[in-house]
Amino acid sequence: MILIGHSMGGILSRAQVSRIGPGRAEAIVPGVSDLSYYNRLRRALIFEPRADVSRVVFLFVPHGGSRLASNGLGAMAIRLIRLPDTLLNETEYALNQLAGHESRRLPTSIHGLSPRSRFLAALSAITPTVPFHSIIGNRGRGDGSAGSDGIVPVRSARVAGAESELIVPTGHGGFGHPAAVEEIKRIILADVAQQSTDAPALQHLSTTVGHADPRAPGRSGEDD
Repeated sequence: MILIGHSMGGILSRAQVSRIGPGRAEAIVPGVSDLSYYNRLRRALIFEPRADVSRVVFLFVPHGGSRLASNGLGAMAIRLIRLPDTLLNETEYALNQLAGHESRRLPTSIHGLSPRSRFLAALSAITPTVPFHSIIGNRGRGDGSAGSDGIVPVRSARVAGAESELIVPTGHGGFGHPAAVEEIKRIILADVAQQSTDAPALQHLSTTVGHADPRAPGRSGEDD
């Protein structure tokens, strides 16, 4: 199975092919490994990679976080989020146990995209267990790694070790851009061919569409 994740969905896709053990989880929430195995907070932070995923495609994913998650717009979005009561009750109880005091507001997916997110830091320190590809947006208002899709900086969207990287001249919602669509098709067809013929792995490829980026991995040997 190939996972294709956009934005926050890409973070979740990366978690599906990563391993976070009790040690790393303790750096995210101290004491979490002491919770019951069935506790949702523990199971959300301590996990093994899925065995049924063979490849991942990241679309405009803020692996290094996005500053919009911690500014005024992010704060406004956080106030609009309502988590399910069952999850609120169980998670609040767990956090209160760990923190030793009442928690006024629980973390949300918006919090999770902050550059200061401990979860993102832990996940970024782990190499995915399967081959992966990056499709990155750059609206052209900055050169190379200084660019952005309006939400995610190019620097944040890059992951060392990607089998291919494509920079598309579009914004954060540009997954329908013709170049992005063609790249997804290419990856899927190549994976199907590889699975059926046991062909060699996809060769490393780093491409920029519309904007020259001499610092892209595979061009100068440098990585931001």
